[in-house]
Amino acid sequence: MTLTLIDIIMITGLDVTLSANPMSMNTKNQFDFKTKSIEGWSGYVATYMGKGPVTPREHVAFLLMWLEKFLFCGSSCGPTTNWQFVAEALGSKKQFPLGKILLGYLYQMLNNVSAKIAIGSIVGAGGPWWLLQTWLNLVVMKVVNRPSITEAEFPRLEPIVEDDGEECTHRRCMSYGEYASTPTDAGAKLSAELLKDWFCSFYEGFQKDVRLWFLYEDSADLEL
Repeated sequence: MTLTLIDIIMITGLDVTLSANPMSMNTKNQFDFKTKSIEGWSGYVATYMGKGPVTPREHVAFLLMWLEKFLFCGSSCGPTTNWQFVAEALGSKKQFPLGKILLGYLYQMLNNVSAKIAIGSIVGAGGPWWLLQTWLNLVVMKVVNRPSITEAEFPRLEPIVEDDGEECTHRRCMSYGEYASTPTDAGAKLSAELLKDWFCSFYEGFQKDVRLWFLYEDSADLEL
C-alpha cells in the first residue's frame, strides 16, 4: 500500500486528471522576487505586500509563499523562487495537474531520504512530510481507534451560538484531509501499548482486523 493519485484527490482536492506537462510551464519568470537576505518570511511579506487592490505581482508573491511554506515545504524553511513557475501558472489561471506535481515531489523526497539513510547521512526536514503523515493517519485509523469520519469533528474558524444558546466551536469533517488532521485524542483511545503496536506494525505488518484496503468507503457520507 502506498500513496496514489486517488489519495491526492481525496486528501487535498488538487487536480490530477489534466495531462499538461509540468516542464512546459518552466519558462522565464514574469516577475523578479528577492528571497535572499530578506529576513525570512516576515521580511518577504513586508517587502511584497502592497496597499489597495491586489496586483498580479502581489498575487504571485502570495501564491509563491503558499506553495513553498505550506504545500511543498522546501528544505530552506524560508522564501525561495523554486516554485515560481507554478505560482505564475496558478496566477494566470493555467490548467495543470498540481496534484501530480505534489505526489511526484513527495516520492522524490522519499527517494532522497532513503539514499541518505542507506549511507548514514543526515536527513533534512524539508519536503511535504505533512502529506505522508496525513495519509498514514488514514491508514492506521483503526489501529489508534479513531472515531468514524461521520463522527469526527473539526475546529470552526469562528465559534457559533446554537439556538439553545450553547457555543459551538467544532463542526463535522467535510473532507478526508480534515478528518486525518484531527487530533488522535478527539474520541480516540491512544495508550502507550497502542503506540508501541502502531510502530511495530510497520515492521511486522498490521493485524487483519485493522487493515484497510480502501480508505474512502465512507466518502458518500461527506455531504458538503
